[in-house]
Amino acid sequence: RLVPQKKLESSQVPEEEQLNLLKDLERKETEYIRLKRNKICVDDFDLLTIIGRGAFGE
Repeated sequence: RLVPQKKLESSQVPEEEQLNLLKDLERKETEYIRLKRNKICVDDFDLLTIIGRGAFGE
């Protein structure tokens, strides 16, 4: 977060626009972290074909 903030401060972007960009970045970071915390489960996948049944004698 510090690197983009310093780059914005050194640029010619108005302060209000800087605040909007930083808030947008913060919102995207929060959303990304929330998505990373979600566990993958079987329901996240679509069954295409069954390629084997394993060693269950079926």
